[in-house]
Amino acid sequence: MMTYEKSFLYWLGLMAALMCVTPKLVPVGIAGMLVFVVIGYAKKRLIFQLNWPAMAFALLYIAYVIGTFFTLDRPLANHYIESKLSFLVFPLLLSFRFREQIDFRPVVIGLALGIVATSIIGFANAYTIYKAGGALFPSFTTSNFSNIHHPSYFCIFILTSAALLWHGYRQQWLGFRLSWILPLLGYYLLIYGLCLSLAGMLLLFGIGCVIVLRFIRKRFGWKGFSAAVIVFPALAVLLFLAVPQMKQQFGDASRFFLEYTKSPKEFIKARPDYKEGNEIRLIMWTVSAQEFALHPMGVGTGNVDIHLSARLLSCGQFEMGKKDANGHIEYNPHNQYLQTAMEIGVIGLLLLLILIVSALKLAVKYRNTALLILVSALAFNSLFESMFQRQSGIVFCSFWICLLIVWSTTQFHQKTQPDAGT
Repeated sequence: MMTYEKSFLYWLGLMAALMCVTPKLVPVGIAGMLVFVVIGYAKKRLIFQLNWPAMAFALLYIAYVIGTFFTLDRPLANHYIESKLSFLVFPLLLSFRFREQIDFRPVVIGLALGIVATSIIGFANAYTIYKAGGALFPSFTTSNFSNIHHPSYFCIFILTSAALLWHGYRQQWLGFRLSWILPLLGYYLLIYGLCLSLAGMLLLFGIGCVIVLRFIRKRFGWKGFSAAVIVFPALAVLLFLAVPQMKQQFGDASRFFLEYTKSPKEFIKARPDYKEGNEIRLIMWTVSAQEFALHPMGVGTGNVDIHLSARLLSCGQFEMGKKDANGHIEYNPHNQYLQTAMEIGVIGLLLLLILIVSALKLAVKYRNTALLILVSALAFNSLFESMFQRQSGIVFCSFWICLLIVWSTTQFHQKTQPDAGT
């Protein structure tokens, strides 16, 4: 029998797949969610219960709206407010938790199918590039493979799905057998590697280290743990050196960082022409931090490009500071903390930190590994990417953080109050 709860969860599963494969259809999914929430609340099948991450998301959105009062680029500011609407919609709709324990399998399966479908599209795109004369390895890696979402974002999708699948197996969910989960996780590892994201590789290695170190600590005690802590960094270096592209990225990042620490000002001025990704990040981090120090309350929503362009030009970075026909520069700060701080000030930065910390606390409280990995990945990747400047980051993170919290909250209340809703 198709109950209200089951219907709603199948819809959420469809949304989980759509945001991977066809992100433009997400508004249709939101409209359906609204209908389900209205019906569920009217029939008293849902309970409204706010949490700190949901409130932080909503307040962050309000801060961006207030920032539009000071904008010098109204079209861009309006675009930001529209694109970040998920910060308000998902926390609101997903603050309605179920009265009874729910079968979360449809949503987990929806995400897994979405990732597989997205990867198939990626392989098709990579093959097209290869047939057109591209070299084999470059054709099937990075953005040529992950062509719908930025590779670093797609890595987060994969990690979240892997954690949910493993949770389903550990909890003995019906149908969640190793016979298909292990091959799928192996496939996930393949496509994760093809994304060739340095941040993604570092994150995966960090998660792997935590898992292995916990096992070693339980099995071999503190002596084995201490030895592993010494050995693992050496293994990490060998791992990165084994892959030519990773070796180059890792080596360049180390070299640029050492040059930067000697003299940030000279580092920026010494590179007026072609620059690699890691050089660009160091330059953008520096000028963004300088602008934040000058405008601690923020420059206003949509004004980041204006201020960064002026700052870059003053540093002699004429190519990076050049605006296009719409008045925008090519690069953002490549750091969500700096992006938020610069645009909406210290209050916005504080809200972002409250969002991350409160979500991590709930993940630990509810022992929700998927939520812990997702929020940790968001926090880590935000050091290298402006995660909330792309729809992939805005929609996926706000949807899944809020959904995993409402799922955990429902389970928690059912365990502590078994008669609730009866």
